[in-house]
Amino acid sequence: AKPHGAAQEEEGSDLRTQLLKAALEEVPMHGWSIAALSAGAEKCGLSPMAHGLLPRGPVELVEHFSRGCDEALAAEMEARRDELMDLEVRNRLLLAMQARM
Repeated sequence: AKPHGAAQEEEGSDLRTQLLKAALEEVPMHGWSIAALSAGAEKCGLSPMAHGLLPRGPVELVEHFSRGCDEALAAEMEARRDELMDLEVRNRLLLAMQARM
C-alpha cells in the first residue's frame, strides 16, 4: 500500500493533468492564460479558482502542450524507425522537423 501522502500526491497530479487537458481545449478561445485555466477547471467540475493547482499558471499549460508534442513526435519516429534508418541523416532530420510542425 502507498503511504497516505503519496496517494494524495498522485491524486493531485491526476487532477492537475485533467485540468491541463481541459484548459488546453480552451486555448483557442482564451489564449495561454489564466482564463483558459479557469475555463478548464469549470469543465472539470471545479471552481474557476482551481487554477491555483498550477502555481506557475499558464507556463505549466504551455509546458504540458510542449511535452505532449514531444511525446507524439517520439512515438511517430519510433513507429517509422525502419524507414528512417534507410535515410541520410539530413533527410531524417528534415522528416522529424516536418513531423514536429
